[in-house]
Amino acid sequence: MQVEVFSNKKHIGTADLQVGDESMGHLYGELIPLESYYLLVQDTIREFWEKGDGNYTKINALNLRIRLPSGYCIVGAGGITIDDLEELPNESKRIDIAGVDFGLIRHYLENYK
Repeated sequence: MQVEVFSNKKHIGTADLQVGDESMGHLYGELIPLESYYLLVQDTIREFWEKGDGNYTKINALNLRIRLPSGYCIVGAGGITIDDLEELPNESKRIDIAGVDFGLIRHYLENYK
């Protein structure tokens, strides 16, 4: 499922999401970042993973959102994370969304794919 990724109201990338664990409402995929990702988001993401202290304050302030082509936004009750480590700059960036209502995802896939 092709989606757009936003931080606050700024488009930061795209991703092709797939189901990871339906019972957990988990979607994941490779984030294809735009220049705005590098300018506005990357430092906060890398700091979060570097510190490893579980402090989500700065991550939550990014207000990460996933928008379907229909314009509907996916909300993950468990949050959204992006894997981007400074030690692995050439690795792809993975995005995970947890706690998604799969009734809505099934509806989207059946009607809009």
